[in-house]
Amino acid sequence: MAASQMNAAVVITALDTPLVFDFQSFTGSGFSPNPDPSAGQLDSDNWSVTGLSDGDVAFGGTKTTGDFARGTSDGGVATGGVYAFKTSTTNTALGIQPIAEDFTPGSFILRLENKSLSAITNLSVSYDLFVLNNDDRSNSFNFGFQVSASDTIPPSFNNVAELNYTSEGAKDASAAWTRNSKSTNIPFLSFEPDEFLFLRWTGDDVGGSGSRDEFALDNISITVSAVPEISSTFMGMIVCVGLFHRRRRH
Repeated sequence: MAASQMNAAVVITALDTPLVFDFQSFTGSGFSPNPDPSAGQLDSDNWSVTGLSDGDVAFGGTKTTGDFARGTSDGGVATGGVYAFKTSTTNTALGIQPIAEDFTPGSFILRLENKSLSAITNLSVSYDLFVLNNDDRSNSFNFGFQVSASDTIPPSFNNVAELNYTSEGAKDASAAWTRNSKSTNIPFLSFEPDEFLFLRWTGDDVGGSGSRDEFALDNISITVSAVPEISSTFMGMIVCVGLFHRRRRH
């Protein structure tokens, strides 16, 4: 998928090639519509964050302090907000430390715009969810999507239940980052040219008490395609060919 990081959204201009977000240059320095390449920020034309005590990151907004910019960490933090979590010595991911006032509930939302010449009918999504189970409360981290003619966040999303995740309630005494690889294929999509596709990862409290585990989203891979409909004429040709070969065998 050819795409460009333009104002308004990630713009899809061609199909069938993965678009990947790996967050390797993210440093937990916040969100801006014109991010400084050296600042380690994410582009808010593409990303929105909701459910933090300091407010939300609206698409196109600037949030570079407080909950939105907690910096880089290996994990084991206590302050709520968005981090660039180092899940290993060589890997960085888009992270969140939920607390009572942050991300309970909350969401990361990615916005894409169809600027190809095709109606997109199939969506394949995969990603890695890293979890640090270092506390006794369990939290969810689920995935949903929605297509909209508007560039604003839609009021509802389609949850993909097979991608739902809930962290363990009892903490791991020797907690380390664990990777959970998630993937799904969504057929029969109706994503027309000039429309927007929103992908949302949501978190919330589920059970237990006390502090909350840490989560990090990474290696998002998105592939869209246009599967042509089989016309009645083409189906008739298949039937005729089948009958012809059947008669020849008799």
